[in-house]
Amino acid sequence: EIYVAQDWGEWMGAWRAEEGRVDEEQDRLSRAQAAFGGDTLAKIKDLNVLILGCRGVGVEAAKNLILSNVGSVTVWDPAPASIEDRGANFYLTASSV
Repeated sequence: EIYVAQDWGEWMGAWRAEEGRVDEEQDRLSRAQAAFGGDTLAKIKDLNVLILGCRGVGVEAAKNLILSNVGSVTVWDPAPASIEDRGANFYLTASSV
């Protein structure tokens, strides 16, 4: 069996466009590049972020950072989750509290 290397476009999902499907990841990254610029977007991928606390703002910040393709996000919250936290933290389930 002969291995045929894919070109960069096929590897990154360009094949989806050929099938009439929208490459949502590429579309999202294109919008991010337009908003931030290529240099900033490249730097964002190298960021390692620590979020202290998972109340409403902390969990929303974590979600947005993860969606923006930062290098890594670490969340630390010493307080145990309570039933009240479910109103602001959409990641919590009934079994979490």
